[in-house]
Amino acid sequence: METLPAPDAGQIVKRRYLCPARVSGGPGTGKTIVALHRVDHLAASIEPHEGKQILFTMFTKNLAADLRARALALRGTDLLAKVDIVHIDKLAADIAAGAEPEPAGRRKLITDAPAWRFGRDLLIELGETCWDAEFLADE
Repeated sequence: METLPAPDAGQIVKRRYLCPARVSGGPGTGKTIVALHRVDHLAASIEPHEGKQILFTMFTKNLAADLRARALALRGTDLLAKVDIVHIDKLAADIAAGAEPEPAGRRKLITDAPAWRFGRDLLIELGETCWDAEFLADE
């Protein structure tokens, strides 16, 4: 297998991807800042009146708050009007809160295997070919 040189940050930000892409690197290599600039690049094609059409998730509340502040510094309220920057637990809680309650009024906790199967079945039902359940579970 041929090893290709790593693209620079500008190439990652501006490239047109047809399917999911993953940027990897060690701590402090700039992955998060590249992601923020990618979000800014994508948001530039959204008209202000179209609302929030980009979802930018991360694993911690502190990082979400930091990225909201950086987005504000980068492009002001125009960027924040087009992007929802949220940590994944809050996103999941918001989705669950909007779901119809179970008949007994309680939600069920499921383990990884049924969740993975559900994701796979949902992708098949939607005809989604760029994503696969393994990628989604890893993310």
